[in-house]
Amino acid sequence: MKMTGRRYHAISLRPLGLVLVSLLILSLGWGCSKSSSPTLPDTGGGKNLSAQGVQLDGQIVRWVDSKGRPLNPEGQVTVKETGETTTILANGSFNLNQLSTGSWTLTFKHKQGDRANMKLTIEDSGRVKLEVEIEQGSAQVVNKVHIHGEKADLMGTVSEIGSDSFTLTASGSSFIIRWNSNTKWIHLNGPGDLAVGQPLEVKGKVVGTQEVMARKIRLHENQGHHEGDDENEVKVCGEIEAVDPVAQTLTVMGTTFFWDDQTEFEHITPDQLAVGTI
Repeated sequence: MKMTGRRYHAISLRPLGLVLVSLLILSLGWGCSKSSSPTLPDTGGGKNLSAQGVQLDGQIVRWVDSKGRPLNPEGQVTVKETGETTTILANGSFNLNQLSTGSWTLTFKHKQGDRANMKLTIEDSGRVKLEVEIEQGSAQVVNKVHIHGEKADLMGTVSEIGSDSFTLTASGSSFIIRWNSNTKWIHLNGPGDLAVGQPLEVKGKVVGTQEVMARKIRLHENQGHHEGDDENEVKVCGEIEAVDPVAQTLTVMGTTFFWDDQTEFEHITPDQLAVGTI
């Protein structure tokens, strides 16, 4: 089958433990027909670095190999999409400075040969601080601090609970997290489910020094999920017919799909979804 040179962008939505939705167009006349529609800016591959540059400061806090043995975190980390490689120092720290907003695959390789992969989605530019745990081939973020302007994207542990707020400790810093009637609770029924020691993800608006008004609060679950793990994967190819960013839904070929904070977007961010895009 002959492929034309015209390029289309790809959107991959992967809700962990839910349904995989892949919207893929390889070329005109191969896979899906195309109606007149705009294309999306490519946020992967580091192409928008000047406008959406990201400085990632990482720290590996634990590394257990495939045989269950603890390792000193030394080796390299590589960004699959760009080939950028950096050294993991003896103290477990590493830095990446050629990323942009979008979804990325990080491959960790220990000097003794152990490997692990991790998906990472970055929604805004600026400095991102991560703490990573690696266990038997699976890597996951356990602490994150990403403050960009008035936007806050945090992951940490509840250390104190008050009547209208709680304290979240992330990467050595403490943040006062407040909520209101507009706060969306994910895997939690509300403030009554909060407990000291819980791992939480918080997205919201910075309203003071180390203080955030939460837009979303999600109980963090293990991210150890890999391609091919879900036997119920579904792939759909077609044009986006409707998008509701508030309800976090999109419709393709008459079917509505949901996404949440665990959904992985490849080469695109949720605010770039648009009707008519393939």
